[in-house]
Amino acid sequence: MKKLLILGMMVLFLSSLIAVESEPSDVVGFVKYECIVTSTTNANMVSVVLDNGVTTAQDLAAEIGAPGIVDAVSKWDATTQSWEQVAYSFSPVPPPGGWAWSGDFDIEIGESYQISVTVPATWPSRNFRDNNSFNQNIINNTRK
Repeated sequence: MKKLLILGMMVLFLSSLIAVESEPSDVVGFVKYECIVTSTTNANMVSVVLDNGVTTAQDLAAEIGAPGIVDAVSKWDATTQSWEQVAYSFSPVPPPGGWAWSGDFDIEIGESYQISVTVPATWPSRNFRDNNSFNQNIINNTRK
């Protein structure tokens, strides 16, 4: 019995020496943000974790909802220690005026952004792609 136990332990030890650990699997995921409005704030933090075609703050706002649902997008500038913001607001110039964005900035994958919403919204809302292209987008953006 003792010999069998020793033999079993030797087999276990030797198999662990020649075992090959597999490479980590590609990471595939889905992140959903519930943007809320309360009596004290309408600021929400989101992060662009997959390359889904969003390249500017205005693109991000449009993807979250129809014009006016997002009324500001901000990002933190570590160099100046301040927020850079673009806002969707009414401007009387040029006549007759209208609603427009005050500017724009580039969106970077992996960065966080503060989103100000006027009504609760879910992002990604999937209102811009059918399910097949959305699933393909996730598959195409796995980490390498």
